[in-house]
Amino acid sequence: MSPATIEKLTKRHKELNKEHILAILGDAEKEYFQRSMNGYALDGTENDKNNDFQQVRGLFEDNNFVKELRKNI
Repeated sequence: MSPATIEKLTKRHKELNKEHILAILGDAEKEYFQRSMNGYALDGTENDKNNDFQQVRGLFEDNNFVKELRKNI
């Protein structure tokens, strides 16, 4: 393989890897949407539900998995 071909393949690999990571992050973020909060603070207010969810799951931005993936973009 020529150096130009290797460079082209390496660039394409990086692009595809980034796309894959962004897709995973997009899917993971869905776990933090309102509709994913079923079962939290069932007898409380919407604010109680949000607080309960955040205490159990935390924030998407603070999630270690998310942080680790973002390092690879």
